[in-house]
Order: sequence, then structure tokens, then C-alpha cells
Amino acid sequence: GMCSGFRARSAVALAHGQMERTCQQVEQTRANSVWLRREALALKRMGDCAGALEKLQQAKAAESDALCREAAMTEAECVQVSPLARAGESEEAAAAMAVEGRLQLREMFVRRYSKSTRPWIPFHTDRYEVTCNVCLMSDAAHTGGRLLGVFDGGVKTIVRHEGEATVHSSKLLHAVSGMRGGTRYSLILFFDRAQRSKKD
Repeated sequence: GMCSGFRARSAVALAHGQMERTCQQVEQTRANSVWLRREALALKRMGDCAGALEKLQQAKAAESDALCREAAMTEAECVQVSPLARAGESEEAAAAMAVEGRLQLREMFVRRYSKSTRPWIPFHTDRYEVTCNVCLMSDAAHTGGRLLGVFDGGVKTIVRHEGEATVHSSKLLHAVSGMRGGTRYSLILFFDRAQRSKKD
């Protein structure tokens, strides 16, 4: 009833907030590591080898911390599920709507992710009725860049292989975790309800 709905929304909001904070902490820690490495290089140029070594060790510790935080976010805190796991409305219902002509393709594009260009996507919902996300490169082909979804009371990593499609409702809160290496490609298709007649 109303209480269970409130608890579900609270769980989603809490998970969303935790993931956003973790992503921000990872980015801040990585930025700190870059700054420490620059400081180490400056100290080395001035002949302060001991100071440079200390800064370099601090930078490595920061990098290790960032990796641990992201690993916790994408593995320990997220339950891995199959790419066709139900999330909100089932993929069977979405497919049935498409077959019945109740959905029309509105947008289709390829999205490219890399550490230097599009490193991650924050949690969001889509504007169209149904999203179909086709994996063009297996998760094993790059580091990071995992598809995350909030459903069944928590944040889950959706493990994907090349050619697999994840179909979900626009209501699903989802994101892509930070890229650490390689390049990730996805084919995105947005479907929406067919235009209704004036009689409907």
C-alpha cells in the first residue's frame, strides 16, 4: 500500500544518493592524485627527491583509494543480474507493446564512453516510454563503465555481453559507472507510445 510505496521510493532515493556521493568522492580523489603527482614532479625538478617521493606515495595512495571506492560501488554494493532481468515493467510487456504497434521508435544513436571523453553518466530516468540499450562491446572489453539500475530495493550491476539488449521502462533509475580504461559503445533506442487518435 502507501507505506510500502514510500519505503520503495525511500530505498531508491537512498541508493541514488549513496551512488552519487561515491562517484563524487572517486572524482575528487582522482583529482587530488593528479595534483599530488604534479607536486612530486615540481619537487623533483627542484632537487627535493625526498619530498617528491613522499608526494608520489600520497598520489599512489589516493589512486588506490579511488579504485577501492569504485570497486565497492560497482561490485560489493551492487548485485549482479542478467541483462534481461525485470526492472520495473518487464521486457516481455515492452516487447508485447511494440508488437501490438503501441510503441514507435523515436530516437536511435550510438553512445561512446571513455575515461577522457564521456567517463560516466549519473543516475537518471529517460523521457520516453521504453529504452532498449544494446551492448556493442562486452563488459570484459573495458574497465569500469558498468550499467547500473535501481530496482528490487537496491542498486544492481547489469552484466552484459556483446549483442545483448537491456530493455527497461523510462521509470527505471539507471546510470553508467566511471570508465577506468578502454572504450565502451552502446546502441540506444528510445520507444514511445504511438500517437493516439482524438477519439482515445
